[in-house]
Parts: sequence; structure tokens; C-alpha cells
Amino acid sequence: MTLAGRCRMRVNGREFMVESGVLLLVQAAAQVDWEVLGGDIWHPLWTVFHPRPHWHEWLETAEFCEGAAQVTLGGALWNRVRREMLRLERIYTRGGPHRDLWSKLALERVLITLHTGHALRSRAPDPRVQAAVEWIHGHFAEPLSADGLAQVAHMSRSQLFLLFQRHIGIPPMQYLEQVRLSRAAEMLGFTTLAVQAIAAACGFPDADHFAHRFKRFSGQTPRDYRAQHTAGS
Repeated sequence: MTLAGRCRMRVNGREFMVESGVLLLVQAAAQVDWEVLGGDIWHPLWTVFHPRPHWHEWLETAEFCEGAAQVTLGGALWNRVRREMLRLERIYTRGGPHRDLWSKLALERVLITLHTGHALRSRAPDPRVQAAVEWIHGHFAEPLSADGLAQVAHMSRSQLFLLFQRHIGIPPMQYLEQVRLSRAAEMLGFTTLAVQAIAAACGFPDADHFAHRFKRFSGQTPRDYRAQHTAGS
């Protein structure tokens, strides 16, 4: 998974866009290479593991194709998985006695979060929904509307709402805001741009509205979030 930036990964020749909101599971022995896009700083979180016996039931529900399964996570579930992956990274980096055991327990929390959130059991997105998702990720800084996304997906606004809710778990405009706010969080943590500039770059022309929405998203103001996530860097 990605904390910041975007990367195009190829697994056995099949391409995946790895960015905020996307989790990629890759099976053993797959051939993998990647390309960081747009001059971004790519900050991935990753782990390699041999599944414990009782993990197989959870992982088998993921829809693997050509050695990989892409899971799109929205809203609160993305935040929970991100938090558990960061916990795993801290445990492994800290080291100490029984590091491997504690790391496996932390990874199990990640898999339980995915399993109980029904993320691994979700069907592959409808191609029209996928087209709307890709458009959002490529144009989130621009003014976007539900009607405009419906045109991209070649369906009515009501159809897009229903299919998006079914495949992604939240409505399209809520997903758009999640993408914008996730990107803003990346920029707050990894750049020195002014908050107002970050707001505009992420599709929020009104800085006050951005600050209000960001606090609801993260529990902190943009400035407090930056102070916490860049401390000691």
C-alpha cells in the first residue's frame, strides 16, 4: 500500500496503479517491477510473509489474477488498514526480542481488518465503475460533479451511485473527497507547501472549507497534522 505518491506496478506483465486507497496482494514467485509516476515521492508500506494456516481461508477470498489481487478500500476501512500497516512497520523497525512473533500478530490484525470489512470478498469492480475511479484519481484537483462522472462511466447518475456503492462501498462524490483528503495528507507530510496551496492542488478552492473537511477526516487541523507527521523528520 502507498502512503504518498503513485506507482505503476507490473506483476507477471499485468499493470496495476498503486496509490492511496489501493492495496495490492502479490503471490509468491510472481515477477514484479515498478515505475514511480509524475516525479512523486513514492512511500510504500509492504511486507513479505508465509501465511499461517488459518490465514489461508481469508486470503483465498481475494480475486487473484496473474499472481496479484487489487483491493480498493474506501473511507474508514482504508484508514483502519493504513493504521494497522503503520503499526506493523513500527514493530518490525523497532526490533528487539520476539520481533517476528509481534510482527505476525500485527499482520494478522491487518488481515482481520480486511476480512471483517469484507474487502477481500468484494467482486472485481464493474469496468464502468473502474473508469470512474481512474478518472477521479487522475483529475481530483479539477472541479468534478456526479453528472460528469456518470458521463465518464457512460451510465446515468443514479446507476453510477448504485454500482459505486456496491463495488467501492461509498458514493462516488464521497470517494472523490476521500481521494482529495488523502492526497492532501500526503502533501502535508511530505512537502513544505502552504496549506492554502495544498488545498487548491487537491481540489479545494476554499481553504476554510478544506480545513473543516480535513479535520473531520483526520481529527486534526491541517497545521496540527503537519506538525505531528513531520516531527523529527
